[in-house]
Amino acid sequence: MGNSTKHQLQKIGPLSFAMACLIVWLHSTPEGPSLSPIVQVTSVTNALGHCAVPFFFFVSGYLFFLNYAPQSAKGKLLRRVRSLLVPYIVWSCLACVVWLVVGRLLGWNYVEECAQFDGVGGFFKLFLTSGHLSVLWFVRNLMVYALLSPVFYLLLKHKWWGLTSIAVCAVISFAIEMTYYHLAYWLQVYLLGCWMGIHKKSFMAADAVSPWQVGIVVLWAALFCLSLSTTTRFWSLFRLATPIAVVTVYDLLNRHHLFKPHAFYKYAFLLYALHWIPLFVGQEYLRTHFEPEMTCLLYAYCLPPLVVVGSVGLSRFLDVGCHSVYRLLSGGR
Repeated sequence: MGNSTKHQLQKIGPLSFAMACLIVWLHSTPEGPSLSPIVQVTSVTNALGHCAVPFFFFVSGYLFFLNYAPQSAKGKLLRRVRSLLVPYIVWSCLACVVWLVVGRLLGWNYVEECAQFDGVGGFFKLFLTSGHLSVLWFVRNLMVYALLSPVFYLLLKHKWWGLTSIAVCAVISFAIEMTYYHLAYWLQVYLLGCWMGIHKKSFMAADAVSPWQVGIVVLWAALFCLSLSTTTRFWSLFRLATPIAVVTVYDLLNRHHLFKPHAFYKYAFLLYALHWIPLFVGQEYLRTHFEPEMTCLLYAYCLPPLVVVGSVGLSRFLDVGCHSVYRLLSGGR
């Protein structure tokens, strides 16, 4: 393994794990009266969790195209069968059973207000098409993007045409209202990662922070504040700036090697896949045993660290004690 590749992995590992933790925190946003101090504070701090998904789409595109060539496309797609398709099927089946069993035990005909279903058949249909029920909607989008990789390469192999294509996608995302799980919603972020993998291969391996990166961090901070204070329209640009900002902040903080390599960094994917079930069960338990204010406090600030520690512990147990199961669930990560 070359020094550049090793350095890229050393940077991506802690960043991916940190982003997975942010997703857990984001999904722990409490529900309650809008004037509740806990809800008000959490609505601001949890907005940081919106950094995670843009980063994951960016890194996925970056890694896919880092050593891409048209003749290698078939091999990359075949490797994605193990790393994307197999975990998607396994985790979707597990989550589907959990949602259905828990929902039936509680006498529900819905899991979320916007995810109504009629009978078991309606549930499975909704599960396959809805981001609200499919815990790995992100992986589903990545599989579609992987299939389109030859088209993306043709768009991006010329540096300036590639940037133009990304800008067009960003404008479309800004102008047309679409759901959070829509393929086009994240396309510009994924394409930016692809473009960096083709034209800026050393980006994730570099230690030095350039002036343009600092400028993007300033832009990101401004967009973050504007998005909180006005409308969500700014999130289209925010999504594009976020991955660069995250990597830049990491490099600034890591000047004195603050982030040491740890084995548990590789459990980021299982943390992402596992966290839905304990969060869902924990939320229902808290709702039935505590007052609303206390439920918000426990759900926002006590449950997430327990979920992270428990998920990492289970991942470690499977990795050491039943590695074949671990590789199946993690896609060989």
